Amino acid sequence: MLTLGRSLLLASATLSPSASTLATASCSDGGVKLPPQVRIDQQQLQLNGYGTRDKWVWPVYVASLYLSEPQGDPKSLLQAPGPKRLSLHFLHEVPAAKLAEGWLDGFNANHTAAELAALQPALQQSATYFTDMQPGDRVDLDYSPDQGTRLMINGSLKGTLTGEAFYQGVLKVWLGEQPTQNSLRRCLLGIRTTDS
Repeated sequence: MLTLGRSLLLASATLSPSASTLATASCSDGGVKLPPQVRIDQQQLQLNGYGTRDKWVWPVYVASLYLSEPQGDPKSLLQAPGPKRLSLHFLHEVPAAKLAEGWLDGFNANHTAAELAALQPALQQSATYFTDMQPGDRVDLDYSPDQGTRLMINGSLKGTLTGEAFYQGVLKVWLGEQPTQNSLRRCLLGIRTTDS
């Protein structure tokens, strides 16, 4: 059972780049069984990388990235065509409001004012899709070239946002110039490390 103070500390670390100074990440699956492949739009995607997002000594979630072929360069990855998936497997509870706040902070940190203006309607809509996360819950952020960005929680579709630019923005939260956590960024790019 989490205390209120511990829960708030974990929540503050979830997505926001501003929380990264005291947070660490390791290229660990955190005990989560990650599938080596997933399918989107009848196309098989391979696990590119994964890592645990930690706040002090507490793991918050395990992030995993699936692509059609391995990518270790973030710029090439962002421009690569085809379906993609970024999954967050939660290890501790995080309130929906904190998820939405970190989501918006991550976009703000990795986009210019002009880019944000173009993404604003979809960004504000997507922030309403989050719910309170409990241990064992999973968020899947899928990109389908035919449909756009699909946000799913525990396999249930919460909403779809059209346009490739929005999914590139999603990936920048973890892979951009100001990622949620630098070491987690390396893990998702398949750059294995044993330290934080």
